[in-house]
Amino acid sequence: MGRVLLDAIAETVLGVILFCFRFLFWSVRWTFAVICFVAIMAAAAWFVFNEAVKTKGHVTVPNVVGLDVTRAQFVLAEAGLEIGKQTQVKTEQYPEYHVVLQRPAADKVVRGGKKINITISSGKEFLPAPDLAGKTLDAARTEIEGARLAIGTIARIPSAAPRDVILAQDPGFSRELLVGGEVNLLVSDGRGDLPMIMPDLLGKSVADAQAILVSFDVKAVPYMADRPDDPYDIVLDQVPDDGTLLQAGQEVRYYVRTRAGAPMANAWRSVSVEYVVPPTSAAPEVRADIVDHGGARSTVFPLPAHFLDGRPPRYAPGTTIRIPFDFQNQATLEFYADGMLNRSYYYEGDKDPVVSDIAAPPGSDVITPTDEEPLVTVFEPTATRLGPPPAP
Repeated sequence: MGRVLLDAIAETVLGVILFCFRFLFWSVRWTFAVICFVAIMAAAAWFVFNEAVKTKGHVTVPNVVGLDVTRAQFVLAEAGLEIGKQTQVKTEQYPEYHVVLQRPAADKVVRGGKKINITISSGKEFLPAPDLAGKTLDAARTEIEGARLAIGTIARIPSAAPRDVILAQDPGFSRELLVGGEVNLLVSDGRGDLPMIMPDLLGKSVADAQAILVSFDVKAVPYMADRPDDPYDIVLDQVPDDGTLLQAGQEVRYYVRTRAGAPMANAWRSVSVEYVVPPTSAAPEVRADIVDHGGARSTVFPLPAHFLDGRPPRYAPGTTIRIPFDFQNQATLEFYADGMLNRSYYYEGDKDPVVSDIAAPPGSDVITPTDEEPLVTVFEPTATRLGPPPAP
């Protein structure tokens, strides 16, 4: 019986051991399966992440500072990025159309397809030279420094102007300079008791010529020059020539080609008109009158020297008569044949003249022109200068 009890106990213990073994076996197998499942899921997630990074992920911003805009756009496109907002700034550090700054900066990590804003150089900054003529040297210094420019050479010449008054500058008024560029000054030294010598104005700007003549006790008179091939707004000619001894109050003329529609204020204009005596049955008496801006009329042809035995001369048809004259603002030149108005020329500023031909009255004895050469005798009286127009 004891033996039977021991066998029963042993069998029970063995069953428990087998149960525990089986339980442990199944537990280990399921744990391994879970580990394998988790590993597979992790590998799948890593694969999906890598694919996302390759297609829509983050990239490192390349450096495009210093590149021209076209090259910068290409470099950014290679990195999967785009050019965004473009801003221009004047700078001497980078050439025109090159990238000065970028946002985001280089080496930053951003999402693919992001727009990179860039700042582009629009070239060097230029500043206009201030108008210094007639100002004192101290005032000129202050104005030059305030304009972010610098004073260059200061030259002094004898002048009737007070000492340290600016007579001229180089570059001239409104000419452009780089930031920090130098403005050279011509300054009066105050010794006005020396003889006045006509300076050389040729090639100088209108502002510089006027500033130079201010220092002389002369009457400066601007003239509009009709020279289609010459540059604008610089002195093309002067009267008298440079080096001539000047007298106080003497008239000094300087000739400038002005831009169309923008003549100089109070400038004179010299013109010369050629009139051909019309074909008539008899040589007519010819008279030329000028009507100025104020309506005052004066006869400029024929002159007393042309009269014969106290009578005005007659001119054969085809004779050319040239009338030179100077005027301000407006003037009209009228030609009369035997006392009847035949042709008029109206001038205003620097415009071309308006020419009006007056037809012969009915019944006039008019000669039909032939193929024969007309008589071309040129009469050129001394140029007439009209007085200034009355004040409005």
